[in-house]
Amino acid sequence: MDTQALTVLVIYIVLFLYVLTQVDYWMKGVTENGVIRGIIAILYLGFACLPILGAFTDNQLLAEWSQRMGDLWLGFWAFLGIFLLAFHILRFFPWLFGRKKRRKSKYGMEERNRGLAVIVLLGCISAALIVNFYGYYTAHSVEVARYEANLDKGDAAKGSLRVALISDLHLGVNSSPAHIRDMVNKVNREKPDVILVAGDVFNGTFENLPYPDRYAEILAKLEAPEGVYGVYGNCDVESRRLLGYPISPASETLRSFEIMNFMVDSQIQMIEDGTVYVKGTQITCRKDDTDTAEGEGTRQKPEELLRSLDRNLPILVLEHEPADLHSLTDCGADLILSGHTLNGQVQPVNYVLTNYFENVYGFLQRGTLRSIVTSGVGTVCPPIRIGTKSEVVICDLTW
Repeated sequence: MDTQALTVLVIYIVLFLYVLTQVDYWMKGVTENGVIRGIIAILYLGFACLPILGAFTDNQLLAEWSQRMGDLWLGFWAFLGIFLLAFHILRFFPWLFGRKKRRKSKYGMEERNRGLAVIVLLGCISAALIVNFYGYYTAHSVEVARYEANLDKGDAAKGSLRVALISDLHLGVNSSPAHIRDMVNKVNREKPDVILVAGDVFNGTFENLPYPDRYAEILAKLEAPEGVYGVYGNCDVESRRLLGYPISPASETLRSFEIMNFMVDSQIQMIEDGTVYVKGTQITCRKDDTDTAEGEGTRQKPEELLRSLDRNLPILVLEHEPADLHSLTDCGADLILSGHTLNGQVQPVNYVLTNYFENVYGFLQRGTLRSIVTSGVGTVCPPIRIGTKSEVVICDLTW
């Protein structure tokens, strides 16, 4: 387990204990029966262990069930904790304003109105459920984001191209064939010239995807006269993941034959550090070298990747992570197409990501630099989206 995954696990345990103390605090206002509160604490502990069990168990059926239920639990638990934290803060206001403390019970806590405790607990639980139902619906409702870009090449070349960009399907235990079918139908309805897949089709493992043939059959129905091309992402490998972070040793993190054969069955032509020519444009697909046994530094540098291309013609770069934007632009890229960020999936995580990526989401143009980052189709861990959307991108290019 690397340092990042270990840090996330420690944070999860600390927050888990905090939420447990808050649940017990309000439960004491409902009942002073320690047995009942103990049963609730055990149930809470059981659900909290599901994501950890799913990451470490070798039993395939148990892993699938634990990950499916654990992902659903994470979404509910996170918002339950947020709402309980809000009431925890509100509890300090009487003290701040110097109000006299109430008499304490034998448990050393202030006596409180039982009705208030019931309202707080039921209110927090209900609010967390409502947010998750809304987030689940949003995460499974595919929208179309539209952009236009003029890649001015002067008098050297003239033309147009409609590109469909899809990314981050994160196929796994909580995926839905209906969701992917909806995505395919909306892409085909736009009649793109070419379809580009910006990686992370999988969610860290092939084995945990139920009925992979069904998904491959659906994806094979993507239609574009100039073809469907893609790059792999950092999750398109066989790797144990805990709370979304890889915990397998780097030497065991491999891109399996099952994943590669799935792409073939899906009729997606995967390209690593190569270029295809489509209607007068040069589309370069860049290799992703993160989270694999090959290690970082195995892909070509921007100058090597684009050196042989004709700068009189449009140059598009398909790259999973929106990295090296300036280097790629300096080497001739007219437009860089990416995914990976999910736009944070749940706000305000997207604001945190601005510390790592210049373009977290949308169309960014600064001088000659042009970058489009899609929020993607799928989700990581909890199958919900709050403040972001499941989307495909349609980009109309002219030059």
